[in-house]
Parts: sequence; structure tokens; C-alpha cells
Amino acid sequence: MDDELFKCFKNPELNNHLIATDYVLWTLKNHCPEWNDGDGELLVDVEWLDSKPCSIQTLMRHHADKRRIRYRKETDKWIEKFYVTDQNDGFLTVMSICAVLFSEGDKMISWERIVCLYSICGMLVEYYFNNKRFILVRDITHWLGSYTDDKLRNWIDYNNGWESGLLTLPS
Repeated sequence: MDDELFKCFKNPELNNHLIATDYVLWTLKNHCPEWNDGDGELLVDVEWLDSKPCSIQTLMRHHADKRRIRYRKETDKWIEKFYVTDQNDGFLTVMSICAVLFSEGDKMISWERIVCLYSICGMLVEYYFNNKRFILVRDITHWLGSYTDDKLRNWIDYNNGWESGLLTLPS
């Protein structure tokens, strides 16, 4: 791994939450015209965000943004279908997306599907931020990191970790 990685990346339990938070913040900064850096307090209560991204962050941003373009229409339909009215609905929506992507457990996990999950959650966060549903922005970020940590971490570790896995995806 790169020397530039956050010191928290050495803690595997924080690793997935950092990747989720970084991707969501990057999405908000790049796709929400009303975003300003002071809004980062919505998501972050610790001081580990750095201005220089590590290779994992750069790769996730690149690959998830490519999927964002590819799957935008389908995701917009999902967002309309699952219009969330409260936090419980938000949690169920994220878990429904996870169920669709990973319905058959380890047989269905792939780097492509993991990146799609991040891309879709990024679009959900963008939608809820633009509609002033700020609590869902924070919650979706947390649920994404937790799901990755609880359900995907063993697969990620078994498949040589984030960096080598993201490097296998076509640009």
C-alpha cells in the first residue's frame, strides 16, 4: 500500500468507512452545486480527511464515477421507486440495493458490483443532499461503510484488498 495512506487505513474496521466517506464527500463536492466544504461536518466527526487522496480513493472515485455515467438512468428510476420518507425507509432502500447486487452471497460478489454499490449510494446521497434530506446523507454514508465492513470485508481481504482489486477493473 502507498505511504500516503491515512494512518487509519491500518485499522481494517475504519478502512471501509473511510473509503465510503471519502467517496461520498467527493461525490458531493463534484456533483452538488450547493455543496461547500463546511458541509463536510454532516459526515465527518474525526480529523482524518486529507486533501491528497491515496491510490484507493483515486481508483474508487474514477471507477464509481464511470459507473455513475453508465447506470444513471437505471439509478434514477430506483430513486423514484424507493422515494425515502424517513431513516427506516433509507436503511431499507440501501439494503434492498445490496440484496439486488449481492443476492447469492459470495458467488455474486465482484469488484464490479462493489464499485456499483458505491456509485449507486453516491447518487442516492446526491439526490438526498439536493432535496435537503441531510440526515439521510450521513446515514447512507454510514450504512455503506458498515455493509462493506460486515458483508464484503472478508471477500475483499481474500481477493488481495482494495488496491489490487480496483486495479483489475477496466478503465
